[in-house]
Amino acid sequence: MNNYQTLLYRLKNMLSPLLILLGLLFSSAITQAQAPNNDDPCAAVVLPVSGTCTYQTFTTLNSTPSTGYPAPGCAAFLGDDVWFQITVPAGGAIII
Repeated sequence: MNNYQTLLYRLKNMLSPLLILLGLLFSSAITQAQAPNNDDPCAAVVLPVSGTCTYQTFTTLNSTPSTGYPAPGCAAFLGDDVWFQITVPAGGAIII
C-alpha cells in the first residue's frame, strides 16, 4: 500500500466506530423526544367508568403546550399538558 491508501484505511477504521456511535446517540435522542399519545386534545385518553378501581399510569414527559386553551389558574402549571376524557354516569359522580 502507498501512503495515501494507508491513510484512507486508517481513517476508515477510525471513523466507522465514531459514525456508529453518533448514529446511536442521534436515534436515541429522537426516540426520547416523542410526546405522549394524549398530548393533543383530539387524542384524549378515554378513562373508563366502572364499579371497581382501574389503575393506570400516565406521564407528562415530553408533552407540549396546547394552543387555544386557557391555562388553569391553580398549582404550578408549567405549560405542558396531556388530555383525558370521561363520560360522567347519570348519577353524576365519579372518583378519579
